[in-house]
Amino acid sequence: MLTATLITLTVLAAPAPAPLPALPATRYVPPEEPPPPDPFKIRWGVDLPVIGLSAAIWLGTSVASREMRWAGCGMCDPSTINGLDRRVIGNVNEPARIVSDVGLVTAIAAPFVLGLGDALLQRSRDRPAWKRRHLPGWGKEAVVLFETLSVNIAVTNVVKLAVRRPRPYSYDADSTIGDPTEDEARLSFFSGHTSIAFAMATSFAYVFQARHPRSKWVAPVWALGMSLASVTGVARVAAGKHFWTDVIVGAAVGTSIGLLVPALHRNASAPRVAFAPSRTGAMVVLSGGF
Repeated sequence: MLTATLITLTVLAAPAPAPLPALPATRYVPPEEPPPPDPFKIRWGVDLPVIGLSAAIWLGTSVASREMRWAGCGMCDPSTINGLDRRVIGNVNEPARIVSDVGLVTAIAAPFVLGLGDALLQRSRDRPAWKRRHLPGWGKEAVVLFETLSVNIAVTNVVKLAVRRPRPYSYDADSTIGDPTEDEARLSFFSGHTSIAFAMATSFAYVFQARHPRSKWVAPVWALGMSLASVTGVARVAAGKHFWTDVIVGAAVGTSIGLLVPALHRNASAPRVAFAPSRTGAMVVLSGGF
């Protein structure tokens, strides 16, 4: 009896086991998605011939225009010009000419500089493993922009030499803007300043939107680019260098080329041809994405 009592007391006096340490709270972190694929693709077998041919046309037409001489516009009758363009005759505005030249240089240089700045900024913010992708991406954009520029100038120069429209100051015998017998006096249609400005502004805005489709800067980039191009075109008219129709057509051509060239370089923009069955047999399907 005494032994049993001692055993019971021993069991009751045994220390309680220590509680298990609490596990630290963890928060689930989903795996980070890899960066999206580059939206543009360079096909050197196509792009190099296109750039080379357009650059050759650009250079050749520039040299040919300098060798062109004519007797002036003494027989030109302002009454044969449409009412919209007739109002431009007599315009003389040197500050407007300077504005148009500055706008042209800005339209050409700004896309390359801003694109490089954007690539460097994104590179500084990106993960170390993905930093190397930004500068090669900007290199592709630079190729697209330069191809846009060279194709646009080639098309513009060919049309100028084919049409040979006298500039507005050629119709004004007392004009001090330029010599009506020089080569430039018959290269009015269409406005090269305007077409280049719109082509580069459109191309850069397209590229920027493709790179940053959800960025709040997409709309401002489009608005600022189109505004700069519009100011350049209006300044050419105010300076007496071009008619309104020269500027309007130049804007349309430049915008078209500025959209077409980058679109053809999109990874998903290559057209695809396939045969699809139908109830009547088969049909050819042409598909593509922008």
